[in-house]
Amino acid sequence: MGEFSVALDGDWQPGSEVDMDISHSMGDLTVRVPREVRISQASSSTIMMGGLSGSLKKGNDDLPEDAPVLNLKVHGSMGGVNIRRQR
Repeated sequence: MGEFSVALDGDWQPGSEVDMDISHSMGDLTVRVPREVRISQASSSTIMMGGLSGSLKKGNDDLPEDAPVLNLKVHGSMGGVNIRRQR
C-alpha cells in the first residue's frame, strides 16, 4: 500500500530484450523507462480499480531497429499506474 516507483535506467545494450512483470496491490506506481528502450507491442497492463497514465507503446517510433526491448506486464488491484519516458 502506498506510492512507489521503478526506474529502469542503467546500461541497456543494443539488441537486448528484458521481460519484466510488476504487480502491486494498492497505491500509485510510476515506471520510468529510458527513452532509448523500445516497449514491446506485447506489453500490457491490467488495473482492476484505477487507471493507466502514459502509454506502453508511445515513444517507439524514433528508435533504431536494434534498440533494447522491454516486455513489460503491469498488474494492479487498486491505484494508478504511470508510465514515464526518461529524458
